[in-house]
Amino acid sequence: MKRILVVLFAVLPVMAFAEKFGVIDTEALISSLPEMEEIAAQLEAYSAQYERDFESLSKDMDKKYGELQKLPEGTNVEIVKRRVQEIQDLDRKINQFRQTAEADLKNHESAMMTPIRNRVAQALKEVGDEGGFVMIFENSSPVYVRGDVVDVTPLVVEKLKTIK
Repeated sequence: MKRILVVLFAVLPVMAFAEKFGVIDTEALISSLPEMEEIAAQLEAYSAQYERDFESLSKDMDKKYGELQKLPEGTNVEIVKRRVQEIQDLDRKINQFRQTAEADLKNHESAMMTPIRNRVAQALKEVGDEGGFVMIFENSSPVYVRGDVVDVTPLVVEKLKTIK
């Protein structure tokens, strides 16, 4: 039994070194894809509409604030309170609009990116399976990478050409 354990402990480290590891920079890979230009243009157009709407609300706010400042001294307190309330309501509306726009843009971007991320994940899995990799790590955060770790980015790029 001792001999079996000794042999097992001697063989395990050798087996561990025989494992194949890879790295990939998925963000660089995704940003280099040709369809990213079209997605960026679509997101820009989508965002531009929100910017125009926000600009319109901001102009309305500036106008109302200017009107409040131009009220003559001695204006009825109720009129001043109503104008201040209008400005506060508009400010809340602008803040809510900003939050909704940011969430909507993020959701829109996510919806557009999901098929691409899925394709990259599929290509990565196929490269990993075909190449016999035990693990493929994101290379943006390693502190040290030994020379025998394979950068699978070119393999995934080639595999992506076959996945639609």
